[in-house]
Amino acid sequence: LTATANELVEHNARLLSSGGELQLVTFATPGPLGLYLGEARNGPPTLGMVTYPLPFARYRKLFTEGVTLAVAGVQSARPTDLLPPRVKHRSRLHWHVASESLRDPASRFHAPAAVPVVLDHGGAADTAIGAVLAVAGDTVFRPVPGGTQDSISMKVVSELCAATGLACTDAPLDYRYLCRPPEPGDEKFVPARVTELLLAGTGFCVAGVRRFACAERARDYAWPGPVFAKLLTAWSDLVGVDIAQQFTGARGG
Repeated sequence: LTATANELVEHNARLLSSGGELQLVTFATPGPLGLYLGEARNGPPTLGMVTYPLPFARYRKLFTEGVTLAVAGVQSARPTDLLPPRVKHRSRLHWHVASESLRDPASRFHAPAAVPVVLDHGGAADTAIGAVLAVAGDTVFRPVPGGTQDSISMKVVSELCAATGLACTDAPLDYRYLCRPPEPGDEKFVPARVTELLLAGTGFCVAGVRRFACAERARDYAWPGPVFAKLLTAWSDLVGVDIAQQFTGARGG
């Protein structure tokens, strides 16, 4: 698979303009349904790869303004579900509903410019474009494995933390605590001590969060935060490209 991906990228990269990047998607499908074709058998299963130019414009504001995250609702998601939350699949219906909820002026979650966040019943947060991570001091907190969509970008963040002297650990954070006034005893919870939020995703690598909102309440963060800046520099060094400059300086896309 890696060899095939490299061959595809090498071939299609020749079509890119100077400074462009390719995004590669690998997908699996059970293949045609025999019933729809008047045949007795389904399939065969098919594995495919496709590339397209990385849309710099789509993510540019993440680097010029910071990310605004807004809770759009709750989706039941448990590791024991038939389709567990760690699996990335083509049914994106709940993400579509989340996005439309933020755009609806009549919705209590109205925040049309924000990235939609969906919580599970334990308060774990996830988005359609990247993994949400919390920072408290010099420690980055990842979602507990199996509770949110699996993320290669989050794994890269973990590796960069180790290389830059930051701690990185899993924690079952309840992000609803970020959306309400503090109460006595909250200081013992990690959410009360969060100093930064991060978003990590394939399309943009890592971005810093400026605001986290839930209905009528919101919490603002200093942006860009020091841990975000440190990780972005480390990621740029890793790939040999100034990531922020690539997104803010590229035209079109």
